[in-house]
Amino acid sequence: MAEGALVRDVYPDMPADRAGIAPGDVITAINGEPVDQEHTLPERLYSYEVGDVVTLTVLRGEDEIELQATLAAHPPAPTPPAVVVEPAMPGSGVSPVIPPPARRTRAQPQADPAHAARHRRRDL
Repeated sequence: MAEGALVRDVYPDMPADRAGIAPGDVITAINGEPVDQEHTLPERLYSYEVGDVVTLTVLRGEDEIELQATLAAHPPAPTPPAVVVEPAMPGSGVSPVIPPPARRTRAQPQADPAHAARHRRRDL
């Protein structure tokens, strides 16, 4: 197997897709500079800027092809909000959607005649 970066997925309408890169391709060079264990694909890409056009040497099956790609910024991953709030009652501000921790309550004694008569333990 050739050294390089194996392409696992290509997302639609992203720069790799527009350049013609396909899953299973192996990117072996960028602008003639080899992509290998010593010089990984991300390391090679760091020397370029968003908007730069690079020539990718790609091994597709038995064929070596060259593709032109315009580099773009990686889209940020969506992050869920830390706390979601929603209005409580008009004029009362906000209350968290996340329920508050359960309140601790004391165990209630079983109903027995002494309890019903409101006797305390020391009264007996």
